[in-house]
Amino acid sequence: MHDCLPRLVAIFAVIGPLAGVACLAGCGSEDPPKQRDLPTHIGLNDVMGKWQLTKGSLDLLKRDGYVEAPDPTYTIDFNKDGWLRFQSVLDDVKGGTYTNCLGTWQLQYDVIVQNEQRPNVVELQLLRPNSRYFLKLSVTEDDGNLRLWNTYGESKLGQYIEYERPGVKPKVGW
Repeated sequence: MHDCLPRLVAIFAVIGPLAGVACLAGCGSEDPPKQRDLPTHIGLNDVMGKWQLTKGSLDLLKRDGYVEAPDPTYTIDFNKDGWLRFQSVLDDVKGGTYTNCLGTWQLQYDVIVQNEQRPNVVELQLLRPNSRYFLKLSVTEDDGNLRLWNTYGESKLGQYIEYERPGVKPKVGW
């Protein structure tokens, strides 16, 4: 037993610093996560109108079992009176369920969603025939276009269900 102790001390003396260097080599090498949320507050006029589910979002839902509806319209139409028409997919089971219903909406600021404070959140209450469904959509900007989004699946996977208004640019100065 006494013969092993000097060997172990010698091994740890050589390996210890190398293990520390190997552990530190990965520290700080990754870029910080990009801020997804639009940091400035938007107005009601920025939300009103018809938003279309993105092709990438539909592909993501199909990948997970969603069967496309006949003559699909995947839109949310926000009216200025606080009402909306929802004709899209709710990602609740097996890739999602097509839902066509009315509902209400409101724009909220600095709301906590999934343990994070978000500057802009569009809160929807969908009035389905036998139930109500609540949904919070955050706001981001992609190449000058606003997008409404919600996390799809586990947030660490970085997959999102997104809506856009093709051809509608935000006001100058954003």
